Amino acid sequence: IEETKDQVIQVMRSRRGVRADQDNDFDVVMSDRFTEMFRDATGAIALGLTFIASIALLLGRIRIMNIMLVSVTERPREIGIRKAVGAKRSEILRQFIVEAIVLTSMGGLVALAVSTGVVALIGKMSPVPATVPSYAPALGLGICSLVGLVFGIFPALKAARLDPVECLRYE
Repeated sequence: IEETKDQVIQVMRSRRGVRADQDNDFDVVMSDRFTEMFRDATGAIALGLTFIASIALLLGRIRIMNIMLVSVTERPREIGIRKAVGAKRSEILRQFIVEAIVLTSMGGLVALAVSTGVVALIGKMSPVPATVPSYAPALGLGICSLVGLVFGIFPALKAARLDPVECLRYE
C-alpha cells in the first residue's frame, strides 16, 4: 500500500509540475483514514448513548423502588391475609421481587422493540448500515431483570416484615 501511495505521489507531482524542493499541492487520502474517522465518530456516539442510558437507568431504579413501595403500602390487606393463612416471609418476599422483575422486564421489552425499530429505520434511511448486535437484546433484558431484582429487594423486605394483625386492620 505504501509503495502504491509513493507511486501515486510521484505521478501527481510530475503531472502537476511540482518541483523537488516544493511541498505537494495535493493530498493523497487513503480509505483507512475515513475508516478511522468513522470509528471515532461512532465511538463518540456510543459513549454519549451509554451516558444517556446510565442516567435513564439511574432514574429507572428510583422509579422502580418507588412503584414497588407504593405497591406494598397499597396492598397491606392482601399481605395480611396471605400471612394469616400461612404464607411465609420468603413467599411474600419472592412475590414482590418477581413483581419487580416482571415490571422491569416488560419495560425492557418495550424499549427493545422501540430501539430495534429505530435502528431498522436508520438502516433504511441512511447509507450507513445499522443493525442490532446479536448480544444486545439478551444483555438489555438481563440488565433490566437485574435492576428489578436489586431495587425490588427493599420493598419486598418491607412487605415480608409487615405484621399480619396490623395489615388486617388497615383500611
